[in-house]
Amino acid sequence: MKEGLSSLDIETLVNELQTIIDGYVEKIYQTSKDEILIRIKTKKEKIKLLIHAGKYVCITKKSIGSPKTPTTFAMTLRKYLTNVRITGVRQHDFDRIVEFEIGKYGLVAELFSKGNILLLEDSKIIVPLSYQRWGHRVLKSKADYVYPPGRCNPLTFSFEEFKDILGKTKKDIVRTLALDMNLGGLYSEEICLNAGVDKNAKKLNERDIKKIHDAFLNLMKMERKPLIVFRDNRAVDVVPIKLSIYKDCDVKEYPSFNDAVDIFFSERKEIMAEEEKSSEYNKMMEKYERQRRQQENALKKFEKEITENKRKGDLIYENYILVDKILQAVKKKGDVQTFKEIVEENRNEGWVEILLGEARVKLDIRKGISENAGYYYNSSKKAKEKMFGVKNALDATMEKMKNLEKKSYEKKEEKKKKFFWFEKYRWFLSSNNVLVIGGKDAKSNERIVKKYLKEKDRYAHADIHGAPSVVVKGADETTLREACVFSLIFSKAWNMKIESGDAYWVLPEQVSKTPSTGEFVPKGGFIIRGKKNYFRGIKIRAAIGEAEIESTKKIMCGSVTAVKHHSKRYLVFEPGETKKTDFAKQIGKMFDSPAEEIMRILPPGDVKIIESVGITV
Repeated sequence: MKEGLSSLDIETLVNELQTIIDGYVEKIYQTSKDEILIRIKTKKEKIKLLIHAGKYVCITKKSIGSPKTPTTFAMTLRKYLTNVRITGVRQHDFDRIVEFEIGKYGLVAELFSKGNILLLEDSKIIVPLSYQRWGHRVLKSKADYVYPPGRCNPLTFSFEEFKDILGKTKKDIVRTLALDMNLGGLYSEEICLNAGVDKNAKKLNERDIKKIHDAFLNLMKMERKPLIVFRDNRAVDVVPIKLSIYKDCDVKEYPSFNDAVDIFFSERKEIMAEEEKSSEYNKMMEKYERQRRQQENALKKFEKEITENKRKGDLIYENYILVDKILQAVKKKGDVQTFKEIVEENRNEGWVEILLGEARVKLDIRKGISENAGYYYNSSKKAKEKMFGVKNALDATMEKMKNLEKKSYEKKEEKKKKFFWFEKYRWFLSSNNVLVIGGKDAKSNERIVKKYLKEKDRYAHADIHGAPSVVVKGADETTLREACVFSLIFSKAWNMKIESGDAYWVLPEQVSKTPSTGEFVPKGGFIIRGKKNYFRGIKIRAAIGEAEIESTKKIMCGSVTAVKHHSKRYLVFEPGETKKTDFAKQIGKMFDSPAEEIMRILPPGDVKIIESVGITV
């Protein structure tokens, strides 16, 4: 799995980050020892910029908790940067360094090795996230900021310079591209693959160098198509372009590389956190399991001692005369050959071992029968007392295991059951992560428009009676189309089983409850004045899958494009003959959710499954 961004990744990302220029820093938080979150206010919106030292930088849409007490580093950044305008964002010489110009200050994010984040003024370090020292540079307060030793910037090379480096190298071609040309392993392998040149070759003729150079230029010119790459349903990489090296992998496309980076690394953090929790859980469970086995073995041992020692005491009394004769004979050093019951003896140490039935019983020849029997009865009693203590310890261990299991289950359930305000309505997240909500009935239609339709939002509705009012918390073309699809699939058109329909969107000021003379507005209905922006011939087709919102998995039903964007496993369906109740039960089993919850988010009628992805139907 990818750990951090390459130089080419950063070059793409920095181009997208130009949107924060002219924004003002509102607040800065240190969210972990390696990470800061900067809240930025631009003319259009509020933005959260996340910088993870040594890994990545991106605008995030995720909800990230911040400590109640700010760190010294965060406080220092706030002191110098709050309410200061961002005037530039750039990559330093195609290296893994991003520089933010904020007023007269510089904020430098080093995204290689262990990484660092540094606040500068006139190339002097005001404060670093962490103190670091090498032979050629020191990162500490009041020191001059010195860049790491310069690497090549292949974007500035002529063919002759390119040829010169490849011609002089003693390394194989892939390592020369990765290290000497600062392209990283992945893109170097991609260049070799596309050029049809052996990546392990060390000597290249001019023809092969030309192929490599052409493949490099083509890679740089490729249309940016941000993707997350999956192997076995697990995200393994995030890239700004489509790569031949991943042709056999599943991929998911995103509207921007920033979105892809945000989702990839936030999910990676969650996976690592889950694995850490799982590892901690497994360690504790293994510890308790080990204790349980030891305690159960101790119980068996004591149970055996109780039974055997009592039996030996009983056997001594049951064979009173025989035992007495043997003891007397051994004490007096007489002939004991006549006693076939004797197994072993040691008169010097004062003991004899005899066989009574199937039990070997060791006797102290210095003691009488009662004392020997008493020894075994006492041993049985002591074992019983110890067994009682072990039983209590075992019960305590079992209780700890039960509580640990319960806590783990409760955390999973809490994560699964987290309820968001918009779940009271129909809802979905668009392909661009915009929240869209719709009414479930006349009352909720009224409520969402009155309470949630704001100045910058949009209103959508199917061009048919009996459709939900839809509030769109954004205005991009993709989201508006998906919102119109959403309104149509939850309208009466579904039960009418028609193939397609029309829907439109309008501005908030076009939506009114005030009728003109002769008009009537029913409850839940609205009058639309002015131009309606139509999407026509919309296929009445929906999808259902699993989306993640603030680290919580939620079953989402909406337009096919939106669900495909958010879910690795989903079903596409349209009006059909399969009972809605049967379909809900089927979906419930697939996603481990109650059928009643699924019923609440499905369109109003029966269905027909069209496509299944990541799910066996």
